[in-house]
Amino acid sequence: MLAKRMVASFHARNNSILSSVAFLSVDVLTNPYWAVKPTPLLCNAFTAISSDLTWIRQTDKPYKFKIDYNIFQEPIAVSSLPQSAYSTNESAKLFLANLLERKYPNATCIYTDGSVNMGGVGCSFFDPQANVKRQFRLWDESSIYSAEAYAIQVALKYVLDTGAAESSLIIISDSQSVLMKVKSANPSKKMCFLEAEILRLVGLLRATGVQSRFIWIRGHHGIPGSTTADSLAKEATLLPLHQLSVFPASDLNRSIKLQLIEEWRQMHINYHAEYLNHHINMKVFASLLVLAFVAVAVSALDTSAAEAKLKEGVAKVNKAIENAKQKLAEIKKKIEAAAGPIQKKLLQKIAASLDNKIKWLQQAKDMLEAKAPAAPASRAAVNPNSKLVKLVEIIAKLG
Repeated sequence: MLAKRMVASFHARNNSILSSVAFLSVDVLTNPYWAVKPTPLLCNAFTAISSDLTWIRQTDKPYKFKIDYNIFQEPIAVSSLPQSAYSTNESAKLFLANLLERKYPNATCIYTDGSVNMGGVGCSFFDPQANVKRQFRLWDESSIYSAEAYAIQVALKYVLDTGAAESSLIIISDSQSVLMKVKSANPSKKMCFLEAEILRLVGLLRATGVQSRFIWIRGHHGIPGSTTADSLAKEATLLPLHQLSVFPASDLNRSIKLQLIEEWRQMHINYHAEYLNHHINMKVFASLLVLAFVAVAVSALDTSAAEAKLKEGVAKVNKAIENAKQKLAEIKKKIEAAAGPIQKKLLQKIAASLDNKIKWLQQAKDMLEAKAPAAPASRAAVNPNSKLVKLVEIIAKLG
């Protein structure tokens, strides 16, 4: 995960190190020398995310944005509906309509939304007054934050290019995080270029006499314009993919995290499958415990059946030992060919567990052989229907 984030960071800074990593990655894939060598971690990371790097913004200098300083002197107005407005969907709809009619009767209102759906990312804006709808399919690894920010950005650009607003523009969005970031922006705060572009466009609109305001509303509360924008954004996730913009390198974090969780899940499943595959049947251990107990007492029996049962039990122990040794040899081969340190460590744990079981089985075998039945002093004392004899008969059925 850290290696992938480092590669994305190298690319975002247009770092020359990335060229070296790319060259080495090609060499790893084509040079026979690397067939028997472990692949460098950065090369694995580069190969995994190389197809996504074209979507990440590159610059060899710290981010610099040309934003009118007046934007910071007169912050962008962001408002929201009161809590009581959301008691029902109808009340939210009426509350917003009354607010717009009372305070901004001549404003142009545009609804924006972003969506992450079925592995795709899209955004949209909707101008109900001109009945203009725009949909945009974005990079599949884009965050919902970037999708919402891009929707606001293209809505502002649409107004700037078409003159859709005469003096007042209201952008209505359900992304509180983007609006709060834009509202609190100042020169000393870090921001990404999507946020900076929103500020720049607001400044350009101010220069033309259009005042921009933002209203945050909760999504999925039946507000018509918001519902339309939401549907458009969901549909946009299914559109053909075209590179409309570049995005911050941090947008890859979500994808990298999901890949890491999936790798961990598969490793967890494989570990337990491997463990169960090489785990000696607990029935064998149970039978060995009974055998060890009976071996001490069976010398008092005068029955060839009991002796035969014990010999059969010893044979089963020998077979269990051979199986365990064979499985241990397989595990040791897998340890030598292990892809990474985590997998190697898991296999070593399995090997240690098998090794302990082999030692335990060997001790049980030695105990059974040392306590071999001896001829009893009196045959008449033997009861062939005794519980001990029946227990010995059950032993052969175990394992």
